[in-house]
Amino acid sequence: MTDHTGDPAMDVVVAGVRFRSPIGLAAIGGGSHFGKPDADPELEEDVQLQFLLGSIESGSSCVYINVSYLSEATLRKLAGGSVPDFRGEAPRIWADRFMRAVTTVPPYGVEGLYSSVSPGPSVPELEREGALLASQKRLVQALKEKRPEGVPIIGGLIGCGGAPDAYVDAARECEAMGLDLVEVNFHCPLQAGLRGGADNPQTKVFLPFSHGGLMTDHPDLVEAIVREVVHAVEVPVGVKFSAEVGFPRIVDMARRVKAAGAQYIHVGGAAVGIAPPDIYNRGRPSWPFMDGSPFCLVSGSWMRRVCYRDVAAVAKFVPGLDIVASGGLVTPEHCIEAMMLGATLTQMCTGVMEQGRGLLRRSNAFLQKFLADQGYGGARELVGLGLPYIKYSEDVDMMPGRVVVELDQDRCTRCGRCLNNLCVAICSEHGTVMVDQDKCTGCGACTLACRPEALRLVRRAS
Repeated sequence: MTDHTGDPAMDVVVAGVRFRSPIGLAAIGGGSHFGKPDADPELEEDVQLQFLLGSIESGSSCVYINVSYLSEATLRKLAGGSVPDFRGEAPRIWADRFMRAVTTVPPYGVEGLYSSVSPGPSVPELEREGALLASQKRLVQALKEKRPEGVPIIGGLIGCGGAPDAYVDAARECEAMGLDLVEVNFHCPLQAGLRGGADNPQTKVFLPFSHGGLMTDHPDLVEAIVREVVHAVEVPVGVKFSAEVGFPRIVDMARRVKAAGAQYIHVGGAAVGIAPPDIYNRGRPSWPFMDGSPFCLVSGSWMRRVCYRDVAAVAKFVPGLDIVASGGLVTPEHCIEAMMLGATLTQMCTGVMEQGRGLLRRSNAFLQKFLADQGYGGARELVGLGLPYIKYSEDVDMMPGRVVVELDQDRCTRCGRCLNNLCVAICSEHGTVMVDQDKCTGCGACTLACRPEALRLVRRAS
């Protein structure tokens, strides 16, 4: 097997930490045995370890582990009224369920996935916290012993509601375990599907472990949590946001977390969605073996445009903050595009779930060849190449009056789609499609209808 990640030209640096390539595996779920009542913790550890080691062998430049831990002091504080007391509820079993997101319109096919989750115990308990931390320590130790150089371990901090202490507890444990970076997780959209999820952002009363995207409606709270974490540890701190933050609010959030001391920002990821109903079964859920359709996480190729938007916005308006991009990156070309918009590191998730870990190896091989073929000295040269062309709308020269549509008669199939379009410049004479360039405004709407790409925009002849 050729090691495409041993080339110095491939490495990048985020928050002062070296990565052997700019392409890595994102935080990824599924395959968990926690959904079984008789789950074996040791088996769970081994499954996760083998998956992560296999990803490293396939070329991932990083390992991402979600870490949650609440100290006894924080647990007592939470039990004292900072969050609702649900200790009377029966514990629930944690379970994941994934479903493909498919469109029937060719040639797109699979666009991504829906992910739903049923949370575990509704209230953290000291005994459970200790057992979970011990398991995470064993996993990290095994990874540190077997990982090659240039593969940092990132700890994603899973907090507890809006309590800064919960994130600080997890960050300190990450540092004690020797993790290379910690990432405050304000990303996970799954919590929006929990009871009360629609009201939590307004009331600021977050359920235990109701973290992630629900909290980003409160920038002051987010900034305070990041500042507490940065002050508590020496390890570099980053912040992860989901697409739910929105534009242009992502710019304000980036400025806030940078002011709080974060050294990088992770944007893109996933969003909140709802799976379509089964129209041939009276609107029942399309989910397999589920009796309801929850608000859930959606990810995949359709998230890429949002990822690009947020990467470009942060790179353009918040310089000096390293950027990690994920969400919809399912080919090596997508990773390069994200880098040219300002990302230093890219991560793949849905693409790996659909195509297997070999996608990481293929993507690194493609990037290595791309750098050589295009004359780049290294991957770092790609970062931000497209930023000079990111402009306000009024500053872009759209060449009005100087662009028209041209028709390639050899490509035209006479299908008639363009004639049914809103364009007034397209007409038919004796079965032949024609373009009246005197009427053409150069908007390009007719090109959208042309499947054989016989219509294209060109510069108007002088």
